[in-house]
Amino acid sequence: VSSLIEAAGGSDTRLLPAQRFAVHALAAIDSGEATRALVTVLTRRGAGPELRAEAGTALMHRTQGAEAMLEALAVHQSFLLATEAPPVGMLATGLLGANERRAVPLLVSHLFDPATTERVN
Repeated sequence: VSSLIEAAGGSDTRLLPAQRFAVHALAAIDSGEATRALVTVLTRRGAGPELRAEAGTALMHRTQGAEAMLEALAVHQSFLLATEAPPVGMLATGLLGANERRAVPLLVSHLFDPATTERVN
């Protein structure tokens, strides 16, 4: 799993096919560690939109690792903390698939956050 995490987490866009392969391989592993790696790819600033979309799609079918998705959803955009809002829609879909009710207050907090975009991803 750790080598897949390294492959998916690279920032060199020339390696997009290898990164996509790593994301697909991580999606096939039903573990909390693999889910955390997918969330890392999804929320990483340097990841391209195509790779982020694939990681988000992979999160829709997770049965383990909801904690990582909840932690990502707890982050809000902050200039002072140098954080940006996560792709709320993709995380919400993943948490829905995991039937995670603890996500409700986090989702509501994003609903009232002006930094949260209207786009689903």
